[in-house]
Amino acid sequence: MSSLICKKFSMALNSVASCLMRPPKDEILDELYMVQHKIMENLNSAGRWDGTLFTFGVMGNSSEAITKKHDGKYEFQVNVNFPFELKPIRDERRPGFVMLQAGELVDHPAVVNGFLQRDALACWFLFIINKDGTNIRNFSLDVLQFDFSKWPLPYPEVPDGGLSFRNHPWYAVPRVTVPLDKRSFMVWAPDWERFLMEWNCHANKVLLLMREIMEQMEIYLPLDVVKSIILRNIQTLPFDLGNCFLAVFEAFVNDLQEGKVTPFLVDSVNMLQIGSNYEAKIEMYHYTASNLLITFKNVKSRALADQVKTGGDNQSSGPDNWITVLHLLFGN
Repeated sequence: MSSLICKKFSMALNSVASCLMRPPKDEILDELYMVQHKIMENLNSAGRWDGTLFTFGVMGNSSEAITKKHDGKYEFQVNVNFPFELKPIRDERRPGFVMLQAGELVDHPAVVNGFLQRDALACWFLFIINKDGTNIRNFSLDVLQFDFSKWPLPYPEVPDGGLSFRNHPWYAVPRVTVPLDKRSFMVWAPDWERFLMEWNCHANKVLLLMREIMEQMEIYLPLDVVKSIILRNIQTLPFDLGNCFLAVFEAFVNDLQEGKVTPFLVDSVNMLQIGSNYEAKIEMYHYTASNLLITFKNVKSRALADQVKTGGDNQSSGPDNWITVLHLLFGN
């Protein structure tokens, strides 16, 4: 039954998604934009002296947007373009990570023994931001942009073999991983992710539905967890909204049971390791999601029965108003 297409179930989910497609509330405080402006002012002032170019944001993201990561934590990306060339080298010990070689002759505070170093980069970056005594920390994320031609890792398994990625950049992001090496940077490709999400016409709707259901059920995980699950399963996801939603939800439940979700392109980072005592939280989330998956499958079964009775008519056949149940699950 699970693979059967139920048009009524898909139409009802589409109705829910349409209700959720409302302009997001502007939760970004005005003072954060003032801080952002101050950061860029200080960076650009420094860049005029040493030739480093700083720009807002990255491709694939709102170029000047401040992103709310979770309650009380915000972030915006700053693209750092040094006046010297960096050569990405595959990190053999940390899948999805690269080392950025500058060369022994490069003299820069962020370069140690010929390689860009995370701690040195952070100290240099924070020094520039706070040189006037501003004392801003943990708000801006410095990233480094590279052309596709400098991609040093295996090509990702994607529908067209990665050909569509050739016109889009990727980024190296300072992220701590194990085994520890301060020269190691995590790869990130938001434009590639955007292309893959568009490959299945329902992927973004499913992401929207999952975001809402996680909020309703108090599953406090970053939405990037679900997005990564979608990206890693994109080639096998059904092209029917109802089945696509259930496939993603089932993969979500299975990954919670395994206790591991890795970012797209990065196999050595577990996105579920958030905060202390995360194992107990993930176990609780798995219990909640497992029961919810059973409920959604039951709603689809009722929708299928309704579809058979009505011959596909849009109206419900009687007192078994599964549509109301579905909307209640999403808090509508």
